[in-house]
Amino acid sequence: MFFLETVAWRTTEQSANVKRISKRTASRKRTDYAVNYGEVILRDTPRIYSHSQILTRINKALAYHETMKNLINAYTEGYTKSKIIPTTPGFSKNPNEKAVLIIRKNHGVIGLKNTWTKEEITSGETDWIVINSFDYEQKYINKGIVELPSSRLIYVNLLYSITPRLLKSRLLPVIERVLNRYA
Repeated sequence: MFFLETVAWRTTEQSANVKRISKRTASRKRTDYAVNYGEVILRDTPRIYSHSQILTRINKALAYHETMKNLINAYTEGYTKSKIIPTTPGFSKNPNEKAVLIIRKNHGVIGLKNTWTKEEITSGETDWIVINSFDYEQKYINKGIVELPSSRLIYVNLLYSITPRLLKSRLLPVIERVLNRYA
């Protein structure tokens, strides 16, 4: 629990504004702000935000975050089939380098990799991959499959969440075998 004391703050609006802030914050200076009766006091800039001002800032940040998340999801889900795309100029010394999109069914694009054959890689081309995949999906990608099946982890997580705690340690090895069975 924080103990409160009175501390004077100088701001541009008022010559001296007395507010209650926590003794721990005032004496040790470990935090950047203090909360007092619905107001937030910033330490570096002696400014006091009211409850409604803080909620407005939090809601704006949340709206921005949700908008970016939805845009990323919309573009990710927009890819349903794998296709070959040109790489960015300057990405490689070879101007003919292309990338293939790696798609997970019912999700969208999860990564991309080079389109070089094994002969081209042994002759000096760089083998690269940029992906956000599960362990079992990596086995598909190593075989050259770029259109992956839908994620099995959704069903596994559902099964795992309804399993009693005493059985979870016994169920985990079985789940791992099931996940790696088809790959």
